[in-house]
This record gives sequence, C-alpha cells and structure tokens, in this order.
Amino acid sequence: MDKVHVIITLEMLGRPKDYVEQTIKELADSIEKEGFEIKDKKFFDAKQVEEKNLYTTFSELEMYFKDISQLIQFVLKYLPSHIEVIEPEHINLKNSDINHLVGELAIMMHRYDDVTKGLLYERNALLELLKKHNIKSPFPERDLGQVFDDKDLEKDKNI
Repeated sequence: MDKVHVIITLEMLGRPKDYVEQTIKELADSIEKEGFEIKDKKFFDAKQVEEKNLYTTFSELEMYFKDISQLIQFVLKYLPSHIEVIEPEHINLKNSDINHLVGELAIMMHRYDDVTKGLLYERNALLELLKKHNIKSPFPERDLGQVFDDKDLEKDKNI
C-alpha cells in the first residue's frame, strides 16, 4: 500500500497565550521526533475565548503515514480535531487488517471506559462525602450518570 497523505488539525486550549502557542509547536516537534513523517507545519496565533481567560490555537500538519493502521494509531493517541485524507483515493484492506484496526480501537475504548468509570466513581464518592458533612459541592450541577450504585459507595470504609 502507498503511504497515506493527510492534513491533520490539532487544537489546544489553555493560558497564558504565549504558553499555548509554544506548547502546540512543541507538540508538533515531539510528534516528528516520535518518527511520524511531517512534510509541512502551519501554526496559527492563539485567540482569546470569549468571556474567558483562556486562549485557543491550532496547527495544520501535512503528514505521511506508512499505512492506514499507523494513521489510526496516531488519531487514537493525539485526538486531532480534523483529518483530511489527500491520497490514496481508495484504500483496500484485508480482513486481517480490519480485524487489527478494530481490535486496536476496542482496546483504546476499553481503556477510556476504565478511566471514565474510575473518575466517575471517585467523583460520586467525593460528592457523597461532601453531602455527609453538609458541605456544598464545588462541582457544577449536572448529571454525569450513575456508574455505581449506593452499595458500592458504602463498601468504601474510608468514607
């Protein structure tokens, strides 16, 4: 298979402005040092997010990947906001290639799911602890879903 030629957009949000602009350049440099082939880099000035003390910027990286598998691994690791495949126009995959790609995707999704469930459990435990001590929650009011029921919270003897 020929190399996969893409333009990828990476976005960054933070503060101060200079730090955000420098960090996105360092990210592009670290991607290149990791062995990914970057043909061209474009960086854009950070703009302040309306009514917030945050700045957002983005970069466009013109890149080549050895195959679709390497592109998908990059996407899962760096979570670009946009990907435009320039060439090839058609990609032929064998069943074994598809199985590998879907397997990699499933592994990554399971990792994200584990982290998310763990963080939600910890958040819910903290909210229960705050409620127990009549402390107003610093978290905004929103329903993030109940991953564990109250019995799970009772099992934790540290609460």
